[in-house]
Amino acid sequence: MKIINLIRERKSEGEVWVDTFSVEDRVQNPEQSLRDAVCEYLRTPAEIDAIGWATGDFNWWDAIMFVPNDIWNKHGFIPLGMNAINIIVSQDEVLCEGDESVVS
Repeated sequence: MKIINLIRERKSEGEVWVDTFSVEDRVQNPEQSLRDAVCEYLRTPAEIDAIGWATGDFNWWDAIMFVPNDIWNKHGFIPLGMNAINIIVSQDEVLCEGDESVVS
């Protein structure tokens, strides 16, 4: 098993959401497998309500909200449902300057 994060980004608003999954080792291409799971869901009778709710614009937020665990699981994913908090920092931020020590 491995852990992956699906990072959903809305650049126009500077927002980022992270959905964490445990993924079975058999999954060779996690992104494609996620997409395959969504496509399978969109071929079920339940998708009619989901697409109607999404006003025809079914996106990743809708997928996270509507795709049931049994379909994720069939494609090798276990949604972890963590209540994660995103803290975004600049990679190049200087955390201490000169001879200041971070260690006490």
